[in-house]
Amino acid sequence: MTPSTWISPRGLETDGGDRITAVHVAWRIAVALLLVLAAGPLRSDGAARGAASEPRAATLVLLTDNKFGARCLDGSPPGYYLRAAPWEGITTWHIHFPGGGWCATKRECGWRAGRLLGGTTMWPPTNNVTWAQNRFGGILSSSGEANPFFAQWHLAMPVYCDGGGYAGTAGQVAVGKGRVVYMDGSRIVGAILEDLLTNRALSTATTVLISGTSAGGLPVMRLCDALAALLPRASVKCLLDGAFFPDAPDRNGRMHFQRLAQQVSALHQFSPQSRCDLVTPASERWRCFFPQYALPLASSPFFIVNPAFDKVSLLIGNQLPNITNPVACLKRIVRSQTNLLASLQSRLFRPVPEGQAGWCTERECSAAQSTAASVYSSILSIVQSKKGFGAFVPVGLVAHSTITSPLWNSMKVAGTPMLLAVARWVASGNTGHPLLYT
Repeated sequence: MTPSTWISPRGLETDGGDRITAVHVAWRIAVALLLVLAAGPLRSDGAARGAASEPRAATLVLLTDNKFGARCLDGSPPGYYLRAAPWEGITTWHIHFPGGGWCATKRECGWRAGRLLGGTTMWPPTNNVTWAQNRFGGILSSSGEANPFFAQWHLAMPVYCDGGGYAGTAGQVAVGKGRVVYMDGSRIVGAILEDLLTNRALSTATTVLISGTSAGGLPVMRLCDALAALLPRASVKCLLDGAFFPDAPDRNGRMHFQRLAQQVSALHQFSPQSRCDLVTPASERWRCFFPQYALPLASSPFFIVNPAFDKVSLLIGNQLPNITNPVACLKRIVRSQTNLLASLQSRLFRPVPEGQAGWCTERECSAAQSTAASVYSSILSIVQSKKGFGAFVPVGLVAHSTITSPLWNSMKVAGTPMLLAVARWVASGNTGHPLLYT
């Protein structure tokens, strides 16, 4: 197993705790260079600097006549939001795939087709708003104060409108009552990348960061190596945010996320894309839905941002057994974690008396801990075995999506803010020791 490089409040250390002064200096220089890249070419005129600091809206690019014939679920043309860098000469790109769950049945997809996540007709031509966040926040922000490392990069954000994790090839599908939907996720991604490479100068990029939140993590895993091959002169790195779903039994003993992966991949007819897809038998390709199975086979470097206690996974995945009030139970974990970690120096949460309304029982707390331990160990196992990988894993119960939220520049692990952890990793080489923030 490759030795790990652990980040502590004191700086860069080996597993043995020895200070590596030279490497410490190296990453400081790398981060400084990243800041220069993020700011673009040095400019002497104050007007240019002022323009770069002003909020910049993203513009919706609709791909009406794309050669792939791709459509959203409702038949509308696919599209993406584009926010160009504030001046010419910047060759750093960020492509972000937002999440939004999946539709696993024809009925669900038919319902979704008439709503925001089923087409582009409800999306405004210029936008600082996504469906899940109140604005382009966190790593998507154009504010140099909120997002000092990536604010001045070119940004492209696909509109999630296919319901199949941007991976389907089923095409036109009848959903009943004379209605049809279009499951063209793979073609949509192809159309977007073709436009970016041909018309938006992505082909000249020197650095590309591809990120995805929740369901948006699937296209990142599928596309990362492929885009790196298309851009051999660029440094291509990929980031998963809240995309680790436990492949574990739910409270009824059923494999909730495994069954969901099987249903979605079969309904949308996922095309084989990643190395995981290509080496896994067709009947088992649902496994590539999960980072714990896909990332060990990836060639490109990945960074994982994922809380050990992901409240969306715990709730939607029914991971906690016999909970009558799951939201209150999770709130109890949130309230208890700070004092417990401080007093017990432990990652275990104390149960409360049976029958007390809205509180977790010992069994429920144990189940939450077991799920968190499984996610935590899976992430560490992957990152420690892959050169150039990294992870930022908060111990406590955290919202599902973090990189596009205010947590981006406020949450810390081992004294290091999330945005700095990601920036260090982006600036580092692809073959260095893993960067673990836990």
